[in-house]
Amino acid sequence: MGEIMSMDKKRTVKIVKQELSKIDDKIENMLEKNVSETNPKLDKLNTQQNKLEIELEFLTDIMGEK
Repeated sequence: MGEIMSMDKKRTVKIVKQELSKIDDKIENMLEKNVSETNPKLDKLNTQQNKLEIELEFLTDIMGEK
């Protein structure tokens, strides 16, 4: 969570949602290509997805942004 608070430019809900959508699409494409669930690239994307979901939750639930 520390990295969220120390970012130089303001991250908005819109930006986070856009980034999350791109990651979701990449994951979906990899799964459609039958990439193994243990693939390091897929694992990295899942980690990024989780971080973005946490950031989005923080912005909407804690900061009250829409």
